Amino acid sequence: MRRSLRLILSLITAVLLAGGASCARKHPPRNTSSDLVAFSHVDRAWTVSKGAGVTVAVIDWQFDPKGEAAANFVAPASMVPGERMGDLEPWHGAWMVDIVHRIAPEARIMPIIGRSLKQPGFQDALVRGIRYAAEHGAVAVTSSMGTATDSPQLREVIAFAEARGD
Repeated sequence: MRRSLRLILSLITAVLLAGGASCARKHPPRNTSSDLVAFSHVDRAWTVSKGAGVTVAVIDWQFDPKGEAAANFVAPASMVPGERMGDLEPWHGAWMVDIVHRIAPEARIMPIIGRSLKQPGFQDALVRGIRYAAEHGAVAVTSSMGTATDSPQLREVIAFAEARGD
């Protein structure tokens, strides 16, 4: 299980990193399933696992509650006061859960709003999102958000999440 999870997470990371440059455009084209399979060789990972029994938390901006991956959503949450999934037009978060869903189609996906498009700052929401994910059974957390400075709070919550893993 750990080997297959690491393989799937490595593939998700590779796809996210490769797609990062396209996010700079206003409306980047979505990758097709066949593009992702060809690029990542995920079909090799699927011989081991397609993510069944795994919960992957995605901490990001808005998600699409009606999107293809929504059937796999578990314990959606918002760490941003006053913002709920679907309040704004889906954007980056929708793309990220779509990638996770295409790479690990049997995984449960925990969408967590950790950044507001209306309010500045996000580090506190990111920390709360990681803690929420760990407390609600996520075995992997992915986020496109990061900080330019070292943060004791972020280090602490990552250690907390790692300690809860198997």
